[in-house]
Amino acid sequence: MDTKLHVAWFSWMMMVPFVWFTLLARRTFLVPNRGLPGLILGGVSMVSGFALAGWTGLHGAYVQALWAGGAILAICSVVLYESARRVVTGRGFCSVLSGEVPPAVCTVGPYRHIRHPVYTSYLLAFLGFVVAFPGLPSAAVFAGNLVFFVLAAAHEERTIAHSPLAQAYASYRQAAGMFLPRFGRANAS
Repeated sequence: MDTKLHVAWFSWMMMVPFVWFTLLARRTFLVPNRGLPGLILGGVSMVSGFALAGWTGLHGAYVQALWAGGAILAICSVVLYESARRVVTGRGFCSVLSGEVPPAVCTVGPYRHIRHPVYTSYLLAFLGFVVAFPGLPSAAVFAGNLVFFVLAAAHEERTIAHSPLAQAYASYRQAAGMFLPRFGRANAS
């Protein structure tokens, strides 16, 4: 296969997690009226993944070892997303930056060790691009999304900290990492 075709094919394969996230999010998360700004920003995040796939398809380089690392991260992102999505489906979890408080603190599945596994899955997909296609465009898209999801997670945690779930969530924060897993500590109920 021609190298340009190889690059184009692989970059489009790296877009699969973003398609997966986009198609299944609507079936998983509630979108309250005041959640529209977060929904728009979340959409911009996913579009940045699609755009990056297009750019790398045209300008990326063929480095098989890097592609393998990027593909592994992309696969891990979908696995983590799907495990988190299955846990929260039907539990009243809302879209990003909605300002809504979930009905309860979720401490099962990946939520046992990571407070924001869905956001972590998104970041893993963007990191997969950085690994597979290192360079300024991939790094810039990853950095922009990292800032967005850190701010979104912090906003959600502040919202919960001022809700009836504040005490349970404070215990949970001690047990689970924000984006990276925290193992070995007692979890909230």
